[in-house]
Amino acid sequence: MASGFLGKSVPTANTWTLLYTVPATKVASISINAVNSGGTQSAIDIATSTSNTAAGAGIVTSEYLEFGTLLMNIGSSFERTGLVIDATNAPYLWVRSTSGTVSFQTYGYEE
Repeated sequence: MASGFLGKSVPTANTWTLLYTVPATKVASISINAVNSGGTQSAIDIATSTSNTAAGAGIVTSEYLEFGTLLMNIGSSFERTGLVIDATNAPYLWVRSTSGTVSFQTYGYEE
């Protein structure tokens, strides 16, 4: 059973990045944190998906957890806690930002 930090990334601007994948036959209880390290505002998007298509091309509207959430300036942060995702229904956790200056981290545990 993995626990602690499960994924970290600073995606290129406007590019979906796969932050975490739930291992086969597992369920993960996770939290997601995003911090803007840039001097200007940035919008973030977060989605769980059944698609592992490159650059998040298979993500559909119903899979968004956050869409266009603004992190105003340097040091602004966002956190979503208590998410439970499984290997069957939506095992892929995708993130992106408009600036490329947002650090995403996911942490929790798998069982």
